[in-house]
Amino acid sequence: MIKRNHILIYLLVLTFFSSCKKWLDIQPESQISEEVLFTTEEGFKEALIGIYTRCTRTDIYGKELTIGTPEVLAQNYSISANDPLRYMKTRAYDYKDLNFISRKDDIWKGLYNAIVNCNLILGKIDEKKALFMPGNYELIKGEALGLRAYLHFDALRLFAPSFTSNPAAAAIPYVTQYSNKTTPLSTVTQVLDSVIFDLERAKQLLSKDLIRNTSYRVGYPTQTDTTLNTEEGARDLFYITAGTASIITLYAEHWRGYSCIKTTKRRPWLMRRK
Repeated sequence: MIKRNHILIYLLVLTFFSSCKKWLDIQPESQISEEVLFTTEEGFKEALIGIYTRCTRTDIYGKELTIGTPEVLAQNYSISANDPLRYMKTRAYDYKDLNFISRKDDIWKGLYNAIVNCNLILGKIDEKKALFMPGNYELIKGEALGLRAYLHFDALRLFAPSFTSNPAAAAIPYVTQYSNKTTPLSTVTQVLDSVIFDLERAKQLLSKDLIRNTSYRVGYPTQTDTTLNTEEGARDLFYITAGTASIITLYAEHWRGYSCIKTTKRRPWLMRRK
């Protein structure tokens, strides 16, 4: 009898731990592994939206890079004597201040975290091209390339010497692969070359963005798929890419023979000088 009870207890414990393991193996909805995420087109869209969600955090575009540190350094704020947000020393260009150092480090980590997620999409999308509805592969890859270029360009402007002061200076890593390996620093010139290269590829992929159609009207979808309708087109993917390239021409004073010209009354574009 005792032996039989021991066997029953053993079986109950074994069943419990087996069930527990299965429960622990359940994937949380907010933490989907890349193997699962990139098995559908919807997964790629979710990953792209995740980059924008990451960028809305306060360490980068949710605060610091829109109304935070750069605005303080530009002397655009009057700061009260009690200094509630601890920006007074930043306004005085005290780069040894611990509050400034913490914000600076968070900005760096935030930008590169978003870049890593761009590279995660770009590293998977070519091998999964067959998953996509017509046109969606180009839009998602083009947008990821444009985002990667933009994020690197902002990092360059914030953390490196300017192009006009020292174009050959060591600047930032231009990271193009999803990897745990350290990427060496590129020079200011090399970073700008890489940014333009990514933007030109993005421009080509986004050439069929619906925003370019003369019949395009905001709020009147022409497709049932959300990547192709005006909800997506309203993000102006093609022209955002163009605008980023135009900013570079101003930053680097007509970079390598590029200039910004107007192709319509509303939109600028970047093209080679003849």
